[in-house]
Amino acid sequence: MMTFHAPLTLVLSLSLFSAACVAAPVETCESKAQAIEQQMAHAREQGQADRLKGLQKALTEVKANCTAQSLAAEKADKAKEKQQEVAERQQDLKEAQASGDKEKIAVRQKKLEEAIAELREAGQ
Repeated sequence: MMTFHAPLTLVLSLSLFSAACVAAPVETCESKAQAIEQQMAHAREQGQADRLKGLQKALTEVKANCTAQSLAAEKADKAKEKQQEVAERQQDLKEAQASGDKEKIAVRQKKLEEAIAELREAGQ
């Protein structure tokens, strides 16, 4: 029964990632700049001068250096990192299942689910 969970988890995580990729909105340099501008407005309202300064720097960087290629590369790097994390969490779960410790299995399963959610988000 323990060997059944690992393949099932892998299939589930891959299908969730695939579904997320299909439904993912495309981020553009313009949308990235708009998101920073919204954060800047919030920082102004909250009187967060240091945060506002950092956001202004980020906005300047986006406007100067953002390209479709840089966004695609950034997204691919993030997705690769999250895929590696999912693989590590799957291995951790497999080891916990081999130990038979129900508490450890539950903890590892939760961490795997969190990693899958992060992978899904990285695919957007």
